[in-house]
Amino acid sequence: MIVNDSSNKQGFTLIEVIITLVIVAIVGAMMASYFGTSITQSSLPLSRLSNSAKLNQIMEKITFEYNNLPPTWRPDTAFAAGTVILPRTANRNGYQYYCAAGVTSGATEPVWPLSTCTGSSCTVSGFSYNGTAPPKNWVAGTAYAVNAIVYPPNGYQYICLTAGTSGDTPPNWGTDSSWTGYDTTAAVNQVRWAYRGIQPLVVLKNSVDTNSTTDYYGAPYTVVANRFIKFSGSGTNYTEDTASGALAPGNTDYRKYLKVIIGLSTGEQLTTLFVRR
Repeated sequence: MIVNDSSNKQGFTLIEVIITLVIVAIVGAMMASYFGTSITQSSLPLSRLSNSAKLNQIMEKITFEYNNLPPTWRPDTAFAAGTVILPRTANRNGYQYYCAAGVTSGATEPVWPLSTCTGSSCTVSGFSYNGTAPPKNWVAGTAYAVNAIVYPPNGYQYICLTAGTSGDTPPNWGTDSSWTGYDTTAAVNQVRWAYRGIQPLVVLKNSVDTNSTTDYYGAPYTVVANRFIKFSGSGTNYTEDTASGALAPGNTDYRKYLKVIIGLSTGEQLTTLFVRR
């Protein structure tokens, strides 16, 4: 006789089911911890790359402005009165030229007058010989030739109208286009100077400040720092100008190095150092 024993059925006990669920939960928690950040933040590298590209594009446009200060001569271009330009790279001769009145350039770059020019031969196509480039700081007791350019620490540039040896005291540099004045020694006039516009690196600084509030450079951004700095010691240490850009008298090494840091709201930043040429 065959007897069916129904009590010998195979299956899972409640304890086994509970243990299995606990193990699955532990393994799931470990996997979530391991892969969770990778999954949830998988788009961050692409986002950061995109933001870095935006910052580089903005800095490239700022650098383009820097490379054109002073601007180079260009054909069929309107140049405003007071503009100081350099010849194009192929014709670069170590001198710069001044546009006394507004002029539109022709199709062909002129043959630039050199330091030996006299009278009307110093002017061609609306541009006058304007001294050596780059200019230097005004220094007491220094021989200056006509058309020499100096950069005092006030952010403007000046041209020598009357040659001679500079005195002990610099002029009270004016900032009006019609200004002329002398440096002096014991109240005796020495070298006569004339206003010739804003120093190129100051133009760049002002441009960065102005355009930071708009999308001028192609994307909204923040100017984290836009200050002139002065290197000291071995060159690895430097001091910064104040946030407002006000300079103490005599700090002639300022306005030679401009540090620009731009950033995005996401935290990425890009730093570039521009040097007065």
